[in-house]
Amino acid sequence: MFDLIIVSLAIVFFSGIVSCVEAALFSVPLVKVREYGEKKKRKADTLIFLKEKIQKPIITLVVFNNFINIGGSIFAGALAGRIMGDVWLGIFSGALIFLIIIFSEIIPKNLGARYSLPISLVFAPILKFFIKIFSPFIWLLSRLPPLQRIGESLSLVTSEEEIKFLTGVGAKAGVIEEDEAKMIQSAFRLNDITAADIMTPRSLVFWLDGNKSLRQKRVKIGKCHQSRILVCDKDINKVMGICRKDDLLKSLVERKEDILIKEFASWVLFVPETRVADDLLRDFQKTKSHFAVVIDEHGEVEGVVTHEDILQELVGELISEKDIAPDLIKRISKKEILAHGQTKLAYINQFLNINLRGALTLNGFLLKKFEKFPQVGEVFETREAKLIVEKITEKSVEKVKIIKT
Repeated sequence: MFDLIIVSLAIVFFSGIVSCVEAALFSVPLVKVREYGEKKKRKADTLIFLKEKIQKPIITLVVFNNFINIGGSIFAGALAGRIMGDVWLGIFSGALIFLIIIFSEIIPKNLGARYSLPISLVFAPILKFFIKIFSPFIWLLSRLPPLQRIGESLSLVTSEEEIKFLTGVGAKAGVIEEDEAKMIQSAFRLNDITAADIMTPRSLVFWLDGNKSLRQKRVKIGKCHQSRILVCDKDINKVMGICRKDDLLKSLVERKEDILIKEFASWVLFVPETRVADDLLRDFQKTKSHFAVVIDEHGEVEGVVTHEDILQELVGELISEKDIAPDLIKRISKKEILAHGQTKLAYINQFLNINLRGALTLNGFLLKKFEKFPQVGEVFETREAKLIVEKITEKSVEKVKIIKT
C-alpha cells in the first residue's frame, strides 16, 4: 500500500510541475523576458532561447506530461489492482483522476500563469537540458505534419486589432488608465489619416509674396494669427520657404522695413497629400521641423500641415463625447467628427478640409440654414458635409455630428 501511495503522489507531483512550467512558459511575454534580460543577461538568455524556439519546448512538455499521466496511471493501476483487487480499482482510478485534475492541472497552471517569469527562469535551464538529451526524438516528432506548424500557430505575433482589444480590456480591468488606453488606440488611427485629411486647405492658407518688403505687407502681417508664414514667389505654387512672424515683427519694430520678405524665408518640408499622419510625424521628428507644405501628384500646393495638426488628432481622439467644447473636436472616424455648437466654422473647415460659410460659429450656421431652432435628429446637408443635430439646450445647439461627404 505504501508503494502505491508513493507512486500516486509522484504522478501528481511531477505532472503538476510539468503543467506549471508549461503555463508559465506560455504566459510570460517575450518582451518582458527581454526587458529582464537587459538587467540580468545570463539568467534570461536560456528563457529567451526557449521563447524564440517555442516548438521544441512545446513538444518536450507535451511528451513529458503524457508520459507521466498515461504511463504513471497504467503503472499505478496495475499496482492498485494487485494490492486492492478489482473491486477497489475503479474507486482508486477515480480518486487518482480527481487528484490529477486538481493538483496536476488546475492549481499548477494557475500558479504558472500568475508567477510566469520567476518560474520560467528557474525551469528554463532544466527544460533546455532535457531538450538536448531527447533532441533526436524531438526532431523526429517535429517532422510529423501535424506538429510542423506548432511554432507558427503559437507564435507571439500580435496584430494591431489585438493590441487595441487588449488595451480596451486592460482599461476595463483597471490595469491601465482610460486616457492611456485611448491614447494607445488613437495612435493607431494616425496610420489611417493622411496629410490631406488634416491640412489647412489652400484656400485658407495665409502666405506672403517674398518679393515684397516688410513695409508693403505691414498691415497683412499684423492681421496674421499664425506663428509660421508661408513665403511664395507671387504665386502660392512657387514656394520659397517659411518665415517666423516674430522675426518679421522684430524687424518692423527695429525700423528695418525695406527688407524683402524672402530674406526671412528658410527651408520648408514638402510632403505628398497621401502621406499618412504616422509617417508625417516621423518626418517632422527627423527634420526637426513643425511645418510642411502639402502637394498633389502634379507638384501643386494643396495646403499646409503642422505638427500641432497631428497632436490635435490625438487630442480629438482622447476627449470624451461628454467633454465636447467649443475649442475641442472629437474625431469619430476619418470623415466623421463631433463638434460643439459654439465651435468656429473656420476651425471645423480646417479640421475636415471643407468650406462651410455664412456664419461665425456652427450654431449660427445651423440657425441660419434651418431658419428656426433645430431639434435633435434634424439633418442639414451641403455639397461637402452632412450635419446632424445630436444635442440641444434651451438656447443653442450643443453637439453636432458632421460627416464629410
